[in-house]
Amino acid sequence: MVIEDQFRLMVKRHEGLIRSVCVGFSRGDMELCSDLMQEAVTGMWLRFTHREARMFAAAQGVWVYWQTHHFASQALRRWKTGSMAPGDVPDVAVEESAEEALALELAADLAGRERQLFDLLRQGYRNEEMAERLGLSLATTKRVRASMLASMRRRAVALGMTTDTKHNDDGEE
Repeated sequence: MVIEDQFRLMVKRHEGLIRSVCVGFSRGDMELCSDLMQEAVTGMWLRFTHREARMFAAAQGVWVYWQTHHFASQALRRWKTGSMAPGDVPDVAVEESAEEALALELAADLAGRERQLFDLLRQGYRNEEMAERLGLSLATTKRVRASMLASMRRRAVALGMTTDTKHNDDGEE
């Protein structure tokens, strides 16, 4: 399947999510909502790569949520300040990657060992290295990691990001 088809499939699968985010930003103004949806889908297309195409469905939903949130809020800001009008081509450069913003948002409620583990994971440490750094057994590290991921999934659901695909902690479906 070519990347354009994968993108169309992703947008179709998550159209309701895109619409609900845009309805929130437009406060029910359906014409504005339609403009925001167009901005969001255009912005996502400009960022869509083979990496995003390979994401499992739940991760794509999270990615779509944050991309829609980003592009809709940026479009509203530009339109309110008069720097751009609806339909103008947006600048897709951002200061912080969507993945980083997403990870930080999902980890917002983590505390204690889970937060320490999250910070080490973001730095690229493996389970064995994290266990050593935190003075924990490998089994305890794996339990804390599983608990951390479960907490982040619960936060994703609470934020309206569905995680409808079952997968293990290695990201496999």
